[in-house]
Amino acid sequence: MQNIQKISPLAPMLAISLLPAMFLLGNRADNYLLFALGVLLSMLPEGVLLAVINALRRKQPHTLFVKPLLAALALFFLAAGTAAVCRFADISGFLSQYRISPLLITLPLVLSAVYIASLSQGAQRRLCTAVLMTVLGLYGVTALMALKNGSTANLHISSSAPTQDISAGLTAGAFAALPVAYYLTLFLIGGFGRVRVLRYLAVKSIILLVFTLPVIYVLGEHIRYSKMPAYDLAAFSNSIIIERFNGLYVLILCISTAVLAAVCLNAVRLCIGAILSRKGVSYEKA
Repeated sequence: MQNIQKISPLAPMLAISLLPAMFLLGNRADNYLLFALGVLLSMLPEGVLLAVINALRRKQPHTLFVKPLLAALALFFLAAGTAAVCRFADISGFLSQYRISPLLITLPLVLSAVYIASLSQGAQRRLCTAVLMTVLGLYGVTALMALKNGSTANLHISSSAPTQDISAGLTAGAFAALPVAYYLTLFLIGGFGRVRVLRYLAVKSIILLVFTLPVIYVLGEHIRYSKMPAYDLAAFSNSIIIERFNGLYVLILCISTAVLAAVCLNAVRLCIGAILSRKGVSYEKA
């Protein structure tokens, strides 16, 4: 038995934002600075939704609507976790010189995700915190090493369709709003700690900027011809250690995918547990 009322969901919410942030610049845009601006603007409605959920925490949701909504959220998280693992398996051919069987990649990922999802809520929070520090630390060092070879010319301001660039960023950022659905699930179940919206938005902004601005500054127009611009950043570092970043990048990509899938499985587990519970949405065991 574990008291989960004091467990903050901030770490899992930020951890599942890592993988979408890595794929943001895979979208085509004329001006990627405007695209990044659109991504940041997408967090405004996300913050509003989180604030609304916080405001509703004092009210008990009606059980007539809770269980169907939890069932829909369970299906949503199951689809989101499956899509994340499939996308990682699909990108493996680009990350490796030799084509590796998708089954050989997805099986350890799925097993790891299942194991993480079976841990207590506190253990999952600590693991997500460690993943956040590891991924941001490794990628941050690589970005700093590559910045010396960037150019302000890559940050071109002109755009033939600035509105379309910003709207494309808004759309891409909307797909990174998975934490809102996760927090909604915790709200419907009840018992978990309250997230600080401003802190969440500030840290998530840093995550998005780390995986966008350095890449735009260093790669410039090369982003248009790259399948994974964040991965190609290491090639511009001119450092023997960082140029071998392909292995490290696969590592952080792998653990980010595993954690996202694990949090999705955990959300599915919580939804099913709340639906089958005789007490409705109460969930006391971690």
